Amino acid sequence: MEKYKGYIYLAHLCGCALENKTPKKLPEGLEWKQIYNSAKYHSVANLAFFAIDKLENKPEKTIYLKWKETRDKVVVKLVSLDLERNEILAAFEKEHIPYMNLKGIILKNYYEKPEMRFMADNDILYAEDYQKKVIAIMKRRGYKVENLKGNHDVYLKEPFYNYEMHRYLMNDFSEHRSYFEKVWDRVLKDEGNSYGYHMKDEDFYIYMTAHFYNHYSGSGSGIRSLIDIYVFLKKFESQLDWNYIYKELDILSLTSFEKDMKNLSQNLFGEERLSTKQTEDFNYIIESGTYGNVENIVNNKVRSLKNSKYRYMLERLFPNRTFMKLHYKILEKIPILLPVCYVLRLFKIINKWEFVKCEIYAVVNVKK
Repeated sequence: MEKYKGYIYLAHLCGCALENKTPKKLPEGLEWKQIYNSAKYHSVANLAFFAIDKLENKPEKTIYLKWKETRDKVVVKLVSLDLERNEILAAFEKEHIPYMNLKGIILKNYYEKPEMRFMADNDILYAEDYQKKVIAIMKRRGYKVENLKGNHDVYLKEPFYNYEMHRYLMNDFSEHRSYFEKVWDRVLKDEGNSYGYHMKDEDFYIYMTAHFYNHYSGSGSGIRSLIDIYVFLKKFESQLDWNYIYKELDILSLTSFEKDMKNLSQNLFGEERLSTKQTEDFNYIIESGTYGNVENIVNNKVRSLKNSKYRYMLERLFPNRTFMKLHYKILEKIPILLPVCYVLRLFKIINKWEFVKCEIYAVVNVKK
């Protein structure tokens, strides 16, 4: 109960920051350290600080200064990522590579102040045929190629630069993959450049919803996803073509999810009483953190397999051919090596024993 009460107060702080209001004082029984740690866990400490700073009775000095430092680091990182991204996209222009900014790069501009939106990385979609050129550009800029598997390439550079260059909006295992493969047919041309594109607001919201659902139904998704919905709709709700949105969401079987999360975000940050269903959804979200957790992955997957723990373990130990091809490229040329790759996968699992123990514990204690 105390944990839930703490997160309700955190949501109050975030809502006050978004609406430029002075928050209520810290409720009895709660501690500022608990609120700060929860805010960090969900990557919203920077946002909550804007409300904290309006309080007459601020947190104790050590917590306040730590909170301020968190906000200040976000400002520095945001400016640095923006400057670096401009250089990267200038190189894309020079090499004639079609591209489109995604997720937080767009959303941060809809917050009252961009530094209210924490960003761990930058996500950019580019036309897949240009992958070799993108790799060359990023290497020239000093990036380490961390990953080229799945639907996006990952590039890292010290001290904190992290760019996910997407070839597709959804991964091979998403039920919405085929819908978003056609994204380039629906984009609009940017002004002021030659190769940049963007989605119309309705399509961006549909993508936001699908991306949120993919996390929510997998490992879980945190409070920040609800805040993004609240901020986006505060700016655009009255202008959107909702007939188009719901027609497309029906195709994706996401209409009910969208309505649930939209209503939850508006009640939560508008400080309306949550229904029983909304309270359950909020409890799931607060347990997830920004990027979800192992317990949620296991629970959601076991449920999808009709609560069969045996089938879950079998699929984890011996994934289907599509998964194996994604992680063992040699199978595309020599598929007969599949049994060998299963053995290699088992050795890899043994080398990640700490994570495996967490997953086994989650399977044993899966919620019915």
